[in-house]
This record gives sequence, structure tokens and C-alpha cells, in this order.
Amino acid sequence: MPNTKKSSKNTSKIRLAATLTEGWGVASARSAVIAGTIILLVALSFFSYLVWITGSFIEGGRGKTEGIDIQPTNYPLQKKLPASFPTEFPIYDTATLQDSWTTQSAGITGVSVVWLTNEPFLKVFNFYFTELSSKGFKVEVLSKTKTSSTLSFLKDNVSGFVGISESDGETSISVTLGIKNAN
Repeated sequence: MPNTKKSSKNTSKIRLAATLTEGWGVASARSAVIAGTIILLVALSFFSYLVWITGSFIEGGRGKTEGIDIQPTNYPLQKKLPASFPTEFPIYDTATLQDSWTTQSAGITGVSVVWLTNEPFLKVFNFYFTELSSKGFKVEVLSKTKTSSTLSFLKDNVSGFVGISESDGETSISVTLGIKNAN
């Protein structure tokens, strides 16, 4: 005789999972997770870059460090392109600015900008790879799937990452820049 109590619990779990994800396609949930992961990786990579570029690192393996004095600050989101955004940096034509923020620390201006477009991921990816390369940026593909990618770039005093991710017919473009300030 089957254990109906255990079977009933499993059925309840299945119903609960179906209710929680109702209206969400598996592909849409997966895309949201991928997009969130890319944004997190870009932010962590940018922070690591800032630490590296400002000289906060362990020298000679002896544990001697140079620290960065970063004070907690409010970084209000803006609905406009920051004044410090490099004019030579390519912006996708049909992209609509969503948010941006800027911060200063240890001789570096940090800029983050997010756009959305209805263009397909691959078209946006090809645009950024081609345009950055043609403008003299050294470009590397850090990760790439069918619907998302992260590019790193470097030229003179500007470096950073472009995260591109498509979900539900929209492609998000997240640009994170580190701009060395002239001393």
C-alpha cells in the first residue's frame, strides 16, 4: 500500500511551487537569475579593479597593505548621463537611460550607467565589441552566453566593464567605469 501521507506532502510542494512561479516562464526566471549574477559580477569586478588600481594590495606576500579610506556615502541614482561620462564612449542609439550614479575615491571617479533597449542581445553585443575596439579600447570578452555577456575594456585613464543581458524582449546594458583623475 503506497504511503499517501508522503505522496500528499510531495503534491502540496508541487502545488506551492507552481503557485509561486505561475506566470513566470522557466526561461524568464533563468534570465533574471543570469542578469542578476552578471550585474553582481560586474560590480564585484569593478570594486576589485578599484582596489587594484589604487594600490590597496598585499606587497611581497608579507601582509603589508596600503589601505583606502572610503567613507560611507549616499549615492543617489540619477536619470541623466553623468558629466564625468567620457564623450568618446559609445552609447547604443535606441537605448533609453534608466539610472546612473557617480562616486569619487582615491583619485578615481566611479561611474555606473544602465540603459534598456528592445534590440536583440547579439546586435547590442556586436555594437559594443566593435565600437569600443574601433575607438582604441582594449576589449576582452569575460563571459558570453546566448543572452548575456560581460566585456572588459581599457584605454588610457578609462577602464571598466559592460554587462549586456536580454530577458523578455528587452536588453539591458550596464556600464561601469573607473576613470583615473588627472593629478
